[in-house]
Amino acid sequence: MKGIHLVIFCKGEYKDTFLNHCVYSIEKYVQDKIVSKTVITDTEFKFKDFKTILDKELWTLIDPSYSYKSLYKDTWTRQQILKLSLDSILEGNILIVDADLIFLQKVKFVNKDKTYNFYTSCEFDKNYFSLISYLVDVNKQISNSFITDFGIFNSALLKEIKEKIKEKHHKSWLELLDEILPDSIKARSSGIGFLLSEYELYGNYVMYHHANLIGNIIDTNSRQSWIDFKSPFQYSSLNLIRILRRQTNKSFQSIRLLQNQ
Repeated sequence: MKGIHLVIFCKGEYKDTFLNHCVYSIEKYVQDKIVSKTVITDTEFKFKDFKTILDKELWTLIDPSYSYKSLYKDTWTRQQILKLSLDSILEGNILIVDADLIFLQKVKFVNKDKTYNFYTSCEFDKNYFSLISYLVDVNKQISNSFITDFGIFNSALLKEIKEKIKEKHHKSWLELLDEILPDSIKARSSGIGFLLSEYELYGNYVMYHHANLIGNIIDTNSRQSWIDFKSPFQYSSLNLIRILRRQTNKSFQSIRLLQNQ
Protein backbone atom coordinates (compact mmCIF):
# COMPACT_ATOMS: atom_id res chain seq x y z
CA MET A 1 0.00 0.00 0.00
CA LYS A 2 1.41 3.37 -1.02
CA GLY A 3 1.56 5.97 1.71
CA ILE A 4 3.33 6.76 4.95
CA HIS A 5 2.93 5.71 8.56
CA LEU A 6 2.45 8.52 11.08
CA VAL A 7 4.07 8.17 14.50
CA ILE A 8 3.68 10.93 17.07
CA PHE A 9 5.86 10.94 20.18
CA CYS A 10 3.77 12.45 22.97
CA LYS A 11 4.54 12.84 26.65
CA GLY A 12 1.49 12.09 28.77
CA GLU A 13 1.43 15.70 29.96
CA TYR A 14 1.06 16.89 26.35
CA LYS A 15 -2.06 14.84 25.60
CA ASP A 16 -4.49 17.55 26.69
CA THR A 17 -2.42 20.57 25.67
CA PHE A 18 -0.75 19.84 22.34
CA LEU A 19 -1.79 16.53 20.79
CA ASN A 20 -5.16 17.57 19.33
CA HIS A 21 -3.60 20.62 17.69
CA CYS A 22 -0.68 18.60 16.31
CA VAL A 23 -2.96 15.98 14.77
CA TYR A 24 -5.28 18.61 13.30
CA SER A 25 -2.35 20.39 11.65
CA ILE A 26 -1.07 17.12 10.18
CA GLU A 27 -4.49 16.26 8.76
CA LYS A 28 -4.75 19.77 7.30
CA TYR A 29 -1.28 20.23 5.83
CA VAL A 30 0.57 16.93 5.30
CA GLN A 31 -0.02 16.03 1.66
CA ASP A 32 1.05 12.38 1.80
CA LYS A 33 -1.47 9.57 2.21
CA ILE A 34 -1.31 8.32 5.81
CA VAL A 35 -1.91 4.57 6.07
CA SER A 36 -1.53 4.13 9.83
CA LYS A 37 -1.47 6.32 12.94
CA THR A 38 0.42 5.58 16.14
CA VAL A 39 1.15 7.50 19.33
CA ILE A 40 4.21 6.52 21.37
CA THR A 41 3.78 7.74 24.94
CA ASP A 42 4.84 7.22 28.55
CA THR A 43 1.24 7.32 29.80
CA GLU A 44 -1.59 5.00 28.81
CA PHE A 45 -4.50 6.73 27.08
CA LYS A 46 -6.76 6.33 24.05
CA PHE A 47 -6.83 8.76 21.14
CA LYS A 48 -9.29 8.63 18.26
CA ASP A 49 -8.09 6.67 15.19
CA PHE A 50 -4.62 6.15 16.72
CA LYS A 51 -2.96 3.06 18.08
CA THR A 52 -1.30 3.90 21.39
CA ILE A 53 1.94 2.15 22.33
CA LEU A 54 3.69 2.74 25.63
CA ASP A 55 7.39 3.44 25.25
CA LYS A 56 8.16 0.60 27.67
CA GLU A 57 6.21 -1.79 25.41
CA LEU A 58 8.20 -0.73 22.35
CA TRP A 59 11.42 -1.01 24.35
CA THR A 60 10.50 -4.59 25.29
CA LEU A 61 10.43 -5.50 21.60
CA ILE A 62 14.04 -4.42 21.11
CA ASP A 63 15.37 -5.30 24.58
CA PRO A 64 13.17 -8.14 25.96
CA SER A 65 15.43 -8.87 28.90
CA TYR A 66 15.78 -5.19 29.82
CA SER A 67 19.54 -5.59 29.63
CA TYR A 68 20.21 -1.97 28.73
CA LYS A 69 18.34 -0.20 31.50
CA SER A 70 20.89 2.62 31.68
CA LEU A 71 19.84 3.64 28.16
CA TYR A 72 16.14 3.25 28.91
CA LYS A 73 16.22 5.31 32.09
CA ASP A 74 17.66 8.36 30.34
CA THR A 75 14.63 10.00 28.69
CA TRP A 76 16.64 11.74 25.95
CA THR A 77 18.50 8.60 24.90
CA ARG A 78 15.45 6.35 25.22
CA GLN A 79 13.35 8.44 22.83
CA GLN A 80 16.09 8.54 20.20
CA ILE A 81 16.60 4.79 20.39
CA LEU A 82 12.85 4.21 20.12
CA LYS A 83 12.68 6.36 16.99
CA LEU A 84 15.49 4.35 15.45
CA SER A 85 13.58 1.16 16.37
CA LEU A 86 10.29 1.86 14.61
CA ASP A 87 11.19 -0.75 12.00
CA SER A 88 10.28 -3.30 14.69
CA ILE A 89 6.59 -2.33 14.39
CA LEU A 90 6.20 -0.73 10.93
CA GLU A 91 7.35 -1.28 7.35
CA GLY A 92 7.85 1.48 4.80
CA ASN A 93 8.19 5.22 5.19
CA ILE A 94 7.52 6.51 8.68
CA LEU A 95 6.82 10.17 9.47
CA ILE A 96 7.98 10.95 13.01
CA VAL A 97 6.55 14.06 14.69
CA ASP A 98 6.82 15.43 18.22
CA ALA A 99 3.42 16.26 19.72
CA ASP A 100 4.26 19.91 20.42
CA LEU A 101 4.77 20.64 16.70
CA ILE A 102 2.16 22.50 14.66
CA PHE A 103 2.28 22.56 10.86
CA LEU A 104 1.22 25.89 9.37
CA GLN A 105 1.66 25.24 5.65
CA LYS A 106 1.39 22.36 3.21
CA VAL A 107 4.27 19.88 3.33
CA LYS A 108 5.04 16.67 1.46
CA PHE A 109 7.53 14.00 2.50
CA VAL A 110 7.58 11.40 -0.29
CA ASN A 111 7.48 11.81 -4.06
CA LYS A 112 7.88 8.87 -6.46
CA ASP A 113 9.60 6.71 -3.82
CA LYS A 114 12.06 9.45 -2.94
CA THR A 115 11.91 11.25 0.40
CA TYR A 116 12.28 14.92 1.20
CA ASN A 117 14.83 15.36 3.98
CA PHE A 118 14.99 18.48 6.11
CA TYR A 119 17.85 20.32 7.75
CA THR A 120 18.50 23.33 9.94
CA SER A 121 21.48 25.28 11.26
CA CYS A 122 19.93 25.58 14.71
CA GLU A 123 21.26 22.27 16.05
CA PHE A 124 24.91 21.35 15.93
CA ASP A 125 27.20 19.37 18.19
CA LYS A 126 30.49 17.88 17.04
CA ASN A 127 29.96 14.97 19.41
CA TYR A 128 27.01 13.78 17.31
CA PHE A 129 29.33 13.33 14.36
CA SER A 130 32.05 11.67 16.41
CA LEU A 131 29.57 8.98 17.33
CA ILE A 132 28.23 8.58 13.78
CA SER A 133 31.76 8.17 12.44
CA TYR A 134 32.51 5.61 15.13
CA LEU A 135 29.28 3.66 14.59
CA VAL A 136 29.06 3.47 10.79
CA ASP A 137 32.17 5.15 9.31
CA VAL A 138 30.18 8.07 7.92
CA ASN A 139 31.36 11.66 8.23
CA LYS A 140 29.23 14.80 8.26
CA GLN A 141 27.57 15.10 4.85
CA ILE A 142 26.13 18.62 4.87
CA SER A 143 27.28 21.88 6.40
CA ASN A 144 24.15 22.14 8.55
CA SER A 145 22.20 19.73 10.78
CA PHE A 146 19.54 17.12 10.03
CA ILE A 147 17.92 17.75 13.43
CA THR A 148 14.38 19.09 13.18
CA ASP A 149 11.14 18.42 15.05
CA PHE A 150 9.88 15.99 12.41
CA GLY A 151 11.40 13.63 9.87
CA ILE A 152 10.76 10.77 7.48
CA PHE A 153 12.51 7.46 8.18
CA ASN A 154 12.40 4.28 6.08
CA SER A 155 12.15 0.99 7.97
CA ALA A 156 14.50 -0.89 5.61
CA LEU A 157 17.19 1.77 6.06
CA LEU A 158 16.76 1.72 9.84
CA LYS A 159 17.40 -2.02 9.75
CA GLU A 160 20.40 -1.50 7.48
CA ILE A 161 21.99 1.03 9.84
CA LYS A 162 21.80 -1.39 12.74
CA GLU A 163 23.12 -4.23 10.61
CA LYS A 164 26.08 -2.03 9.60
CA ILE A 165 26.83 -1.36 13.26
CA LYS A 166 26.75 -5.07 14.06
CA GLU A 167 28.88 -5.90 11.04
CA LYS A 168 31.55 -3.37 12.00
CA HIS A 169 31.64 -3.88 15.78
CA HIS A 170 30.57 -7.54 16.03
CA LYS A 171 27.89 -6.76 18.59
CA SER A 172 24.35 -5.43 18.56
CA TRP A 173 23.81 -1.70 18.36
CA LEU A 174 22.21 -1.58 21.83
CA GLU A 175 25.09 -3.49 23.34
CA LEU A 176 27.55 -1.08 21.75
CA LEU A 177 25.61 2.01 22.81
CA ASP A 178 25.34 0.65 26.32
CA GLU A 179 29.12 0.45 26.47
CA ILE A 180 29.86 3.96 25.22
CA LEU A 181 26.89 6.18 26.11
CA PRO A 182 26.36 5.98 29.90
CA ASP A 183 29.39 8.15 30.67
CA SER A 184 28.27 10.56 27.98
CA ILE A 185 24.79 10.72 29.51
CA LYS A 186 26.33 11.77 32.82
CA ALA A 187 28.57 14.33 31.11
CA ARG A 188 26.00 15.72 28.68
CA SER A 189 25.79 19.08 30.40
CA SER A 190 29.51 19.59 29.88
CA GLY A 191 29.37 18.68 26.20
CA ILE A 192 31.96 15.93 26.60
CA GLY A 193 31.97 12.55 24.91
CA PHE A 194 29.69 10.75 22.47
CA LEU A 195 26.15 12.03 21.98
CA LEU A 196 23.39 10.25 20.08
CA SER A 197 21.12 12.03 17.60
CA GLU A 198 18.68 9.86 15.67
CA TYR A 199 18.17 12.51 12.98
CA GLU A 200 21.90 13.11 12.45
CA LEU A 201 22.67 9.38 12.32
CA TYR A 202 19.87 8.60 9.87
CA GLY A 203 20.26 11.71 7.70
CA ASN A 204 24.02 11.48 7.27
CA TYR A 205 23.96 7.71 6.71
CA VAL A 206 21.29 7.90 4.01
CA MET A 207 22.97 10.89 2.38
CA TYR A 208 26.24 8.94 2.18
CA HIS A 209 24.97 5.50 1.16
CA HIS A 210 21.63 6.18 -0.54
CA ALA A 211 21.63 9.71 -1.93
CA ASN A 212 19.57 8.41 -4.86
CA LEU A 213 16.64 7.87 -2.46
CA ILE A 214 16.57 11.52 -1.42
CA GLY A 215 14.35 13.65 -3.63
CA ASN A 216 15.38 16.95 -2.08
CA ILE A 217 16.99 18.38 1.03
CA ILE A 218 14.93 21.27 2.35
CA ASP A 219 16.23 24.08 4.53
CA THR A 220 13.96 24.68 7.52
CA ASN A 221 15.96 27.60 8.92
CA SER A 222 13.50 30.16 7.60
CA ARG A 223 10.50 27.81 7.77
CA GLN A 224 10.52 26.42 11.30
CA SER A 225 10.57 28.17 14.65
CA TRP A 226 9.75 27.91 18.34
CA ILE A 227 7.25 30.12 20.11
CA ASP A 228 6.04 30.56 23.69
CA PHE A 229 2.30 30.16 23.76
CA LYS A 230 0.16 30.38 26.87
CA SER A 231 -2.62 27.79 27.29
CA PRO A 232 -3.01 26.47 23.71
CA PHE A 233 -5.75 24.11 24.93
CA GLN A 234 -8.06 27.12 25.32
CA TYR A 235 -8.28 27.50 21.54
CA SER A 236 -9.76 25.38 18.81
CA SER A 237 -7.08 23.97 16.53
CA LEU A 238 -8.29 26.09 13.63
CA ASN A 239 -8.14 29.30 15.66
CA LEU A 240 -4.74 28.39 17.10
CA ILE A 241 -3.32 27.92 13.60
CA ARG A 242 -4.83 31.23 12.50
CA ILE A 243 -3.23 32.99 15.46
CA LEU A 244 0.15 31.37 14.85
CA ARG A 245 0.08 32.16 11.14
CA ARG A 246 -0.80 35.77 11.94
CA GLN A 247 1.97 36.06 14.55
CA THR A 248 4.56 34.71 12.12
CA ASN A 249 3.31 36.66 9.08
CA LYS A 250 2.55 33.31 7.42
CA SER A 251 6.27 32.79 6.85
CA PHE A 252 6.84 29.55 8.79
CA GLN A 253 6.00 26.03 7.72
CA SER A 254 5.86 24.77 11.28
CA ILE A 255 6.01 26.00 14.86
CA ARG A 256 7.08 24.16 17.99
CA LEU A 257 5.02 25.28 20.94
CA LEU A 258 6.68 26.03 24.24
CA GLN A 259 4.04 26.16 26.91
CA ASN A 260 4.41 29.24 29.06
CA GLN A 261 4.10 28.54 32.76
